[in-house]
Amino acid sequence: MAEIAAQRYPAPRRTGAAAAERGSTTIPERVVTKIAARAASQVPGVGEVGRGIGRLFGAGSGPVRVAVRLSGREAERTAIIRLGIAVRYPRPAATTARRVREHVADTVERLTGIRVGRVDIEVVELPHASAAGERAESR
Repeated sequence: MAEIAAQRYPAPRRTGAAAAERGSTTIPERVVTKIAARAASQVPGVGEVGRGIGRLFGAGSGPVRVAVRLSGREAERTAIIRLGIAVRYPRPAATTARRVREHVADTVERLTGIRVGRVDIEVVELPHASAAGERAESR
C-alpha cells in the first residue's frame, strides 16, 4: 500500500492592505433564500408545504416558502426573511414558529455574515403528522 504524505501549505501572508483592496465576496439573495429554507426545514415539527392536487397524493412543494430581501451595501447588508411553513399537527404552532425564527436567523448569520433584521413567519398549513414521521422526529 502506498503511503500518502501529508503536505503542508503555508498560510497566506497578510499584507497591510485594506479588506476592500484584497477582494470582495458577494452572496446573492437566492443563496440566502436556499440557506433559510434548509434551516427552516431542520426544525422539528416543520412539514412539507403542499400545492394543489399533489397534496392529495402526498407530494409537497418543499418544506417552506421563502422570500428574502437584502438591503444595504455589501459589507453592511441586512436580510428581511419571510417564511411560509407547515407545522405538523398537533405541534404548537407558536413554539415551532419561534424555533424556526431563531434557527433561521442564527444559520443565515453564521453561514453568510449577513445580519438578519427580521424573520416573519406565516403558518400556512397544519398537516397531520404521520405516526412514523413523529417517531423518527422524537429520536
